Formats: sequence, C-alpha cells, structure tokens
Amino acid sequence: MSRPVDTQDWADELIGTWSSDYGYHSSLQDEELVFRPDGEGSVAYARPGSSDCVLFRWTPSGPDSVLLTPHRSYRDENGEITEHDVPAAAAFHYRLEQGIRPLLDHPLPVLVVMEHTGFLVADSYAQVTGGR
Repeated sequence: MSRPVDTQDWADELIGTWSSDYGYHSSLQDEELVFRPDGEGSVAYARPGSSDCVLFRWTPSGPDSVLLTPHRSYRDENGEITEHDVPAAAAFHYRLEQGIRPLLDHPLPVLVVMEHTGFLVADSYAQVTGGR
C-alpha cells in the first residue's frame, strides 16, 4: 500500500530569498524572488528608482513544480505606487543545482527556471537566504 506524499516537502527547498544577480559584478537591475514558509511570496524586478512587484501565494503541485497564484501587482516608482492588472495563476517548473558566481568563493544553490510563468523574467536565481 502506498502512503500519501506530502507535497510541501517537495518545495521546502524553495523557502528563502533568491536573486538573479547575487554574486555577479554590479548591475543596475535585479530580480528578487521570495518564497515564505507561510505560502506567500513575491517577485520584484528592481532598478534604480523603481521596481515592478507581484505578490503571490505558492502551493507545491508536484516534484519540482509549484503553482503561483498572484494576488497583487504594482510598480513602485520613487515611492509612488501604481497598481497593475494581476497576472493569471501559473505552474512554475524548476530545477535546483549547485552553481558558482564570479564574486563568491563557494558554490551555492541555484534555482533554474525550466518553464517561465509570464511574470518571472530571469532564467536562474542564486539563493541569498534560505531555511536550510
């Protein structure tokens, strides 16, 4: 008899903050992806003076896959907030691997995007902080 699989275990490794530019030489933009243990998350495409943000709820949907359900989208331009249309929910497929970055002297977890959702831009994110 098979035992039920706790899909949350599949995605616990995502909890933390991920950055598309962490460990690289200076850049004027970054995409930061955050997965919180309470099932909330965000993605922010930041550049000097402004950022585009999407707040979402995330739910594991299988091994290496989570469902992202946005509930708010906005632009912060020098403190002035403009609301945007909320993107549709989408499955996010990923692969985790150890990677290197030019400015770091050690490997670190890298989240590789296997299939884009429409509101994620980067192809990979290095883990800045995490639960593990």
